[in-house]
Amino acid sequence: MIKKLFAVLIIICLILGLSACGFNEISKKLVADAVIVTDSKMSILVDSKDEMKIYDTDFDTVESSVEKIKEKYDYELFLSHSKAIIVSTEVTIKELSDIIQKFKFYYQISPDTKVILAEDNALKALKKGDFTTKEINTIIKNKKMCDDRICNYDTVLTGKDFEVIFDKEGEIEVRKITL
Repeated sequence: MIKKLFAVLIIICLILGLSACGFNEISKKLVADAVIVTDSKMSILVDSKDEMKIYDTDFDTVESSVEKIKEKYDYELFLSHSKAIIVSTEVTIKELSDIIQKFKFYYQISPDTKVILAEDNALKALKKGDFTTKEINTIIKNKKMCDDRICNYDTVLTGKDFEVIFDKEGEIEVRKITL
């Protein structure tokens, strides 16, 4: 009886041990809090409790950039928890439209992801870690800005409202502009 019970426990342990996810699989995931996009670069922001980490790559399409990050940093990128796509104000309206369309149809991007514009000084401060993506979301929420999401943007962006992050004497401010 004890031998049978012992044999069953060994079989159960083997089955669970061989079928369970490996430890390395979970540690190789990179969960993005926000994505920064310029005309040629894509940066992934990961806010952890200790510090904010940034993973940079060239930007052509979302798929190719995700692959480049996987090759460069050896992480599987997980974009579905991104709360914002932060786009440089240096891009043209046509480039902004193309960027929105590229992210809009990427399978991991949620339709409720916000599209935010940011001036270069604010992008530099964000990349330096002077403020976090959570602070951006809090500022926007407290200013009661419009709540347009990526799903609301079509190919014509003129007349659409966007939040713009800018640096004003060392403080991060948000204002709304209409393209």
